[in-house]
Amino acid sequence: MNIPENKEERGKAKPAMPPEICRLRRLYIAVALASSVLVLSMVLAFTNMVNWQSMCVGLDGLVDYIVSEGGELEEPVQIEEIPLVAEEETDPVTDILFPEASELAYETRYFTVTLDESGDAVAANTAHVVTIDEATALSMGEEVAQGKARRGFVGDFRYVVTRLGGERTAVFLNVRAELASFWSFFSSSMMAGAAGVLMVLLISIPLSARAVRPVAESQAAQKRFVTDASHEIKTPLAVILSSADILEIEHGESAWIDSIRKQVGRLDSLAGKLVLLSLVDEGRGDLAKAPFDLAKLLSDKVDEFKAVALAQDRGIVLSAPPTLEYEGDRNRIDQLLGILLDNALKYSTPGSDVRVSLFKPEGGSVSLRVSNQVDCIEPGPHDEFFRRFYRADGARSSTGGHGIGLAVARAIVESHGGYLSANSPDSRSFEIEAVL
Repeated sequence: MNIPENKEERGKAKPAMPPEICRLRRLYIAVALASSVLVLSMVLAFTNMVNWQSMCVGLDGLVDYIVSEGGELEEPVQIEEIPLVAEEETDPVTDILFPEASELAYETRYFTVTLDESGDAVAANTAHVVTIDEATALSMGEEVAQGKARRGFVGDFRYVVTRLGGERTAVFLNVRAELASFWSFFSSSMMAGAAGVLMVLLISIPLSARAVRPVAESQAAQKRFVTDASHEIKTPLAVILSSADILEIEHGESAWIDSIRKQVGRLDSLAGKLVLLSLVDEGRGDLAKAPFDLAKLLSDKVDEFKAVALAQDRGIVLSAPPTLEYEGDRNRIDQLLGILLDNALKYSTPGSDVRVSLFKPEGGSVSLRVSNQVDCIEPGPHDEFFRRFYRADGARSSTGGHGIGLAVARAIVESHGGYLSANSPDSRSFEIEAVL
């Protein structure tokens, strides 16, 4: 029988997407954008380079045509007067220019500068240009003569340095219209590329949600299973523990019963951590925030672990102010301190000290640092240690942990609005810092 949906449930907003799924979506969008930018950049670069090269070839053909005419296009050239040549000897540039050759004298703006062998300008012919006077023409001629390039651009002019009538001559062609056309095409192509990237962004945002949906659903199902299993396992654990107590009453103390209690305690601790992680992931890990003395809580926690440290041939050195007022969930912070101290003692080298420091800069956040010596570790940040069930190597697996403690620690710190980081400055030491 179908049960009608509750109106309040229908009105509820969708739960927030988990942080790891949000990071996956951002990665998807970033990869899509980076790929589109790379492809569009290559296409636009190739297109504009070809356009520029084509423009230069056409302009050089026109400049060479002026040179071939002796630097003068005063008399219109009639097409029928041009001698026919064999097809294989035809210049493609001339083929393009000759159909309009009769108009070149009226459309082309150019001037020539005669140079001596030392590079000084000795004469200028500016009869075919109105925007350049003789003094400017001579100055431009000397400028290109001092350079090593035979062809190039000077302002709005394309030039070539050649021999004309036995004299060294620089021919300048006004190409302002061609340059304006090129830069107009360049600007348009850049705007088209930017529009393409924007379209990819707008398309990738909804597509990313669809792409990560199977991952999100699988993760949600996995978390529900972990939460349900963690809750369900507590009942048989309680029964096992009660049975162990009854056995101890009837038969007395036994190493087997102590082992049962120890293993039940480990399973109960793991179940509790898994439940806490699930609550935080689902946004239901409500904090009971209240002011308390964080320095006193840390000092008490260090005292609890000193006996454990001594049994493991290790020490704990504490550096903290006498008092430090902090507002947060005392129980969760207490759990955080226990996880960090337990982790440092497990993975520190025998005979070394675990160093714990607590401080709060003026106007800053509370900083808790726990460092220990290690045999060998890759220097640099180690964010991978906060992944659930992470195992760096077999040595870490032999310590008896579950690989979930630091994941719980990060969840606690982030639920208080802070962050947790791990770093090895020199490959011989390891430090975890919690900023609250």
